[in-house]
Amino acid sequence: MSNVLQFSSKTDRLRESMNQKVAKMEELYQTIDLAVTELLAAEKEADEVEKDFNKQLRIYADTVGEENVEVGFLEYSPEIEVFLDNEGMPDIRFTTDPEQLELFPEDK
Repeated sequence: MSNVLQFSSKTDRLRESMNQKVAKMEELYQTIDLAVTELLAAEKEADEVEKDFNKQLRIYADTVGEENVEVGFLEYSPEIEVFLDNEGMPDIRFTTDPEQLELFPEDK
């Protein structure tokens, strides 16, 4: 009796390659799912921090005067619009009215 070596067929090699790719795709999809979950959590936290920052920025601008607000603070507020006044001096304007926002609070 002799031992016959069985060579893997093309079908077997393709099946094995596809099984490896399926395993890799599952790993990648899990990584993507985790990344999306983290991204959504970070976006939610950033939105909350931004809302608080905007409220504080309004109080700060009222306290020190809008013309004295540091430029670095303006970079982080989408509610600020910078424009030139009649004398060509930069001035800031809040694009939303806080009293109007209180009519329909989002927390309810």
